[in-house]
Amino acid sequence: MMNSKTFRQQSLPEKLKLLKQFGAHVATRHFNQYQIHLYALDRMLIEVWYTRHFFWKQPIKVEAGLRPDELLEPYLDMIHLDLKLDQ
Repeated sequence: MMNSKTFRQQSLPEKLKLLKQFGAHVATRHFNQYQIHLYALDRMLIEVWYTRHFFWKQPIKVEAGLRPDELLEPYLDMIHLDLKLDQ
């Protein structure tokens, strides 16, 4: 299982490879000139930031290990989380 500390220690190409192999795309949003993709990997939420002009060519930043409530807030109107808890 990957944790945020281990993920942050990876190089950018290694992070992207992990996301491609094991991550699940959750949502996409736009902020100014950026296109931002949210992924779920194990128990982490990860954002990958691209400039709109060079989308998918070279991400400029990968954010992981942020507090889930802060990271999810911009996406709340885009996704539906169906959580079922055992009682």
